[in-house]
Amino acid sequence: MNPGEGIHDTSGLAAVRAGLTALQTVDLTGLTDSEFEGLLAEFETCRRIIESVSHRLLVETGDRDLPRMIGRRGLHQYLVETLRLSRFEAASRIDAAEALGVFREPSGAVREPALPATATAQSEGAISATHARAVMRVMNRLPDAVDTTTRAVAEHHLADARMLAPEQVTHVGDRLLGYLDPDGTLTTDRDRARLRGLTLSPQRIDGMSEIIGCVDPELRALLDTVLAKWARPGMCMPDDPDSPHPDSPHPDGHDSDRHDSDGHHPDRHDSGGRDPAGDTPDGHVPGTAHSSGRGPRSTSTRPAARRSTTCTTPNTSWPKA
Repeated sequence: MNPGEGIHDTSGLAAVRAGLTALQTVDLTGLTDSEFEGLLAEFETCRRIIESVSHRLLVETGDRDLPRMIGRRGLHQYLVETLRLSRFEAASRIDAAEALGVFREPSGAVREPALPATATAQSEGAISATHARAVMRVMNRLPDAVDTTTRAVAEHHLADARMLAPEQVTHVGDRLLGYLDPDGTLTTDRDRARLRGLTLSPQRIDGMSEIIGCVDPELRALLDTVLAKWARPGMCMPDDPDSPHPDSPHPDGHDSDRHDSDGHHPDRHDSGGRDPAGDTPDGHVPGTAHSSGRGPRSTSTRPAARRSTTCTTPNTSWPKA
């Protein structure tokens, strides 16, 4: 039996499925260009509305506590194993439902979406899921000092940019942030600590790992120092044995292990004894946050385990019913 088969259909899913099945066999060549464009636009609208309906289903899944009932650790694992979603897709859907879904409090009161204008635009089919995620990212970047009224106005402007592509929404968000905090005085270290983090993908068969993240100004300055030295044209070229690399003598003709007369390493910053190509004295990479929040991780020269490592854990707690 297929999922949902045999269940009394009161939601109209049977009609939706029948319409999609018909679209798979309809003769598109018989349509004029204007008719085909209308079909394409209407189909895209339906796709966007379906994404909005998905938020309701995820909220209901959490309210029923279905993951716990079947022995899953949480909603993310439930979606991955039950619906066979990728880890990224499951996390994206949960984040979207938290921001755009309607929740019911234990008292029975209805809690409206955190981003109401965006939720309305998506439910009308006016913006895509990617557009909604772009709005979510911009809103997450707003400093904590921005008041609630200003946040609501900013979110309305972003959601109302219905004729723009998601990438353009991001550019609008950059200009909006520049308008709200032109001198950078509202953004604090607390805001940067909330946004910073690095995520390493599971290690591949070839030993390589992909990395994504957001670093703070301190780590960016250290990276710029390292890259200015070792990422110059002609440096670290694997096919050129004469190309300078970190294990070779200093690119300027000096021994990279030479220390100056004061005993300092020439490539180290004096502040805190931090090496721009390495960690801080306590073993913590500046500009990132520890995943546990209980101090620095231990480091090892062994090959990394084949798993994903996230330096910060985003706030994705699921509201309890």
